Amino acid sequence: MSHSRLDRKYQAKESPLYETDVWECSDIKCGCWMRKSMAFVTEPRCPLCKSEMVGNMRMLPKVITTAN
Repeated sequence: MSHSRLDRKYQAKESPLYETDVWECSDIKCGCWMRKSMAFVTEPRCPLCKSEMVGNMRMLPKVITTAN
């Protein structure tokens, strides 16, 4: 099977993307980010490097969360 055929099969299963509020690490060398809706505090620190996190938007698939 060719790569282009695999790519088309994968693309057909991809979820639509939505503008999503996220926290991103302020350290350029660190690529850490998290969805704001999944953060435990209102102004988090980066869990990897402990730098400040800044708000931004990303195009991400919708995540459905349930409370148990």
